[in-house]
Amino acid sequence: MTVLHESWPLCSYCGVREVPRPDRGPYCGRECAGLARRKRVTVVCAYCGKEEVRRPSELGASEQHFCTHAHYVAWKRARVREFVCAHCGERRRLPSYATSQTFCSNRCAGLAKRTRVGRTCPVCLTAFDAEPNEIASGRGKYCSSACRYRGRRQSCVAEKPCERSACGEMIRGNRTQVAKRRYCSPSCRWENRAGRSEIITCHRVGCGGTRRVSSALLARGFGLFCSMRCYHQVRRDARPRVKCMRRGCLKRVPVSPSMAAKRLYCGWRCQVLARAPKTFRCPACKKVKPRPAGRHPKFCSGGCRNRGRHRDRSPIVVARDSHILELAARGMRAPTIAATLLARGPEWSLGPAAVRQVISRARKRFSA
Repeated sequence: MTVLHESWPLCSYCGVREVPRPDRGPYCGRECAGLARRKRVTVVCAYCGKEEVRRPSELGASEQHFCTHAHYVAWKRARVREFVCAHCGERRRLPSYATSQTFCSNRCAGLAKRTRVGRTCPVCLTAFDAEPNEIASGRGKYCSSACRYRGRRQSCVAEKPCERSACGEMIRGNRTQVAKRRYCSPSCRWENRAGRSEIITCHRVGCGGTRRVSSALLARGFGLFCSMRCYHQVRRDARPRVKCMRRGCLKRVPVSPSMAAKRLYCGWRCQVLARAPKTFRCPACKKVKPRPAGRHPKFCSGGCRNRGRHRDRSPIVVARDSHILELAARGMRAPTIAATLLARGPEWSLGPAAVRQVISRARKRFSA
């Protein structure tokens, strides 16, 4: 049981216990001193009304406080705020994160900011809106691309009378084209130039077409055909076909009349093959052999090629081969000859197989 002393003051925080040492502070102990130094604020949850003690740093700038995040979300959902769109006048619900809103959508915002001017299409008479900058730049006259193209065609149309007095027709078309034209048709042009033109029959056999040609062209030798097709066909038919002069080639090539007597071959390959020599003489065997087409051989066979080569043999090799043939003529065998050559020195040494090869080549040479 705590006994209160009459001369000791009470704790300034709890007011129950006495302060044992008033010279050190007005608190009864460390617990009350720590609690007294704390700064706490009592707040009420805006959704459920529950009171909580929090630090000032936890409060923030908002006037609404909540005990849990779930209560904050529920409070946000419970608040229903509406606004009226400034363009369409429709009432919409204001989002929870927004404080104010003017338009309900981007479309209404764009339509409200437009400054279009009402106009009428001169082609289809349809009412439409155009931007002031389009009108200032010369655009915004038609309601669509189709009407713009039609309007341009109509604005570019011009007409003037045909220069042939007996015709009376009008020349219609683009302003630039009408300014260049003098007659409405080729027939009017030729009729107006009577006496300076003639009607000719196509010179191509089997055509029979007619055409009016200027007398000046006929005087120069032109205008003999009714069309370019007939002209080129006659040119192709007039080109003779020359047979290739190379033996074995059956090609016929079309050439111009001036080259008919000079063209002998169908191409460069046939010309080279025809002018190439047909035979050659082998320098080894001195026989005349036929030359293959497109080739220029020097020898007729591999044997002649080997015999025709100029080889400078060593005097030691010549003396060694002669000695081998002499020993072979005496009836000595190849192993015995090889042993005899080894006794005469390392430069004379040969194996039995090499000795047999020297003897065989000498027999073939003598027999030929």
